Amino acid sequence: MSKIDYKKRLKTHFLYSWWKYALALTLSLFGVSLAFDMTAYRSPEDKKTELYILNGYCDTEALQRDLWPLLQAECPEQEELISMNINLLGDDMYVRMQYMTYIAAHQGDVFLMPEAEFRNLMSEEGAEQVYVELTPYIESGIIDPGDIDLTAGYAADSNGQTGLYAIPADSLTGFSKYLCNPEKSVLAIVSYGGNLDTAARLIGIMLRTLR
Repeated sequence: MSKIDYKKRLKTHFLYSWWKYALALTLSLFGVSLAFDMTAYRSPEDKKTELYILNGYCDTEALQRDLWPLLQAECPEQEELISMNINLLGDDMYVRMQYMTYIAAHQGDVFLMPEAEFRNLMSEEGAEQVYVELTPYIESGIIDPGDIDLTAGYAADSNGQTGLYAIPADSLTGFSKYLCNPEKSVLAIVSYGGNLDTAARLIGIMLRTLR
């Protein structure tokens, strides 16, 4: 076979089979990406705190950037703070589905949420099935509600005993810096979280810096 014939056949081959090479390259890149994702280091649950903002829009990137150094100063063993905005005040059904998926997967530690959602998410078996009772953290000084009216944060447990399971956030007007309105919302810690003490410290920091 002459060089001319060989080049012609090679040109024809690539003309009709280029997609095979493109597919092989795409699959290779996907495989590398998947392998990286599977082997990449992930902070353990007790060294990671997730803050979910559910009461409308919030610039969570700026909020996370400001809160992280303060949390790290109090809890130097922590490796990561994640702040996520899931706007439940809108009409997007897919946002609600995303939110319920996170709840089912037991994701999140601290929730800034509408009062109505605080009640809606609560288990009929008792508030402690969903949220952490905050009185011990207040008594230890980790959370200092000051003169905040705590009425909206009380709920009954499975024994019918009333406890404090959320801190009303109306007075945290510092959220306006992040384009977030805290009116008629509360701060709560979900009981399935793997980092409860750090979550309580995060609420304490937010009460001090955003009020």
